[in-house]
Amino acid sequence: SSRVLWTLAVTQLGYHNFHHSLPNDYRNAVRWYQYDPTKWFIWALSCFGLVSDLKRFPENEVLKSRLQMKIEHIKQEISKLRHAPTDTQLPVLTAAQVKDKVAKGECLIIVKGYVHDVASWLDDHPGGVELLQGQFGKDSTAAFNGAIYNHSRIARNLLDSLRVARLDSKTPL
Repeated sequence: SSRVLWTLAVTQLGYHNFHHSLPNDYRNAVRWYQYDPTKWFIWALSCFGLVSDLKRFPENEVLKSRLQMKIEHIKQEISKLRHAPTDTQLPVLTAAQVKDKVAKGECLIIVKGYVHDVASWLDDHPGGVELLQGQFGKDSTAAFNGAIYNHSRIARNLLDSLRVARLDSKTPL
């Protein structure tokens, strides 16, 4: 019945994957406070000498497994985020094409060989609109990387999300 399944889930199966990952370990959960009545019962029996030679996986291996699971969870969270387009998804523009687009009113800057449309960020840029406008159509790599201000990781991630093209490396700026 569903009541039996619920009882099993609550009392026995909460850390069942631990058993499959580390099958020689007598425990179903590694931390003392994790609900595992079987672990407690076997441990109590060992205190009275009724059970011996209990096997435990080395803590180093348990920690590695725990960290690998955290990495998998982090990867899942990262996959939900919006990321910058990849190089193969971006068109290639020459420096002349970038300058033409800027002349037509687009708000484009170049950083590390990528063309970024910063129109959506103009009003929010901490350095002000004028600072960004002075970089339109230009290679702003040096300014972005410390000549004016060495930007944070968050600023770099934001800039990456504003990529609209790759700069043709064969054309001078």
